[in-house]
Amino acid sequence: MNIGRAVDAIRKKFGNGALILLYHRIAHLERDPQLLAVTPERFDEHLEILRRKANVMPLKELVQKRDSGLPPRSVAITIDDGYADNLLFAKPLLERHESPATVFVTSGFVGVDREFWWDELDRILLNHQDAGWNVASGNDDEPRHAEYRSLHATLRSSTEPQRLQALHDLQVRTNSGSSARATHRALTPDQLRELAEGGLVEVGAHTVTHPVLASLSPASQHQEIDTSKRKLEEWLGQTVHSFAYPYGGKRDYDKHSVEAVRNLGFSLACSNFRGMAWPNTNRLELPRALIRNWGGEEFERMLDAEFA
Repeated sequence: MNIGRAVDAIRKKFGNGALILLYHRIAHLERDPQLLAVTPERFDEHLEILRRKANVMPLKELVQKRDSGLPPRSVAITIDDGYADNLLFAKPLLERHESPATVFVTSGFVGVDREFWWDELDRILLNHQDAGWNVASGNDDEPRHAEYRSLHATLRSSTEPQRLQALHDLQVRTNSGSSARATHRALTPDQLRELAEGGLVEVGAHTVTHPVLASLSPASQHQEIDTSKRKLEEWLGQTVHSFAYPYGGKRDYDKHSVEAVRNLGFSLACSNFRGMAWPNTNRLELPRALIRNWGGEEFERMLDAEFA
């Protein structure tokens, strides 16, 4: 049996696989050291390509239809963290292309004058001269670049109190302010409700403080997930069914995380490791494809390769 026939046999047995896309920010940024942002223009390109070459559907529907049979090239769009630009720039483009999406919101940052810790680190350590630098560049031309890498690794695995203290100490040392930049704010409660209005965008939970769940006790993991779900439901006045693990790598959450998600009644949960969602894929550990600020041709090549 050749490879093509083997692939066909697998698809007949298991059904069509689906691709879940992972975005973070839809914005123009002066600096983007973590490569989280896709510009509105390129997001528009991506959505146009998806409209031509894929079957875009709500994430919940994609998961529900796996057993009954998905159409070929099924795609769901997800956006993590809950930045205000998800409403300001992403939603109008989603509406233009009639493309549903799920936005996973970190509840502890909603409506507060504070940036996500990785953005605070950027604001404190980097400046306008670093516009072209990012963690994938491989060139740490300035001492602050190496310091950024080192502190990012440390803060990622720290507890929330440890992170807050470290960032405060860094602000004092560098004499930098603490006010959040308008370009880096999370959604407010009113913006959250506006984002969900109309039903095109589903809001999912993403914990309270965006921790590495696997580093927490089972009880603390449950509290992070439960509190996030409850707070979002309070703001929205509707049940939250979907969850995404912060960071989402296979070492960033564990069996206790999955158990908490199951016990709290979520219908699905997304990770951040690449792969297709097949009918037999665990609905509480759905893989996703992380999307960068690619032009249309590169995005289309990725899409074709995933469905090859």
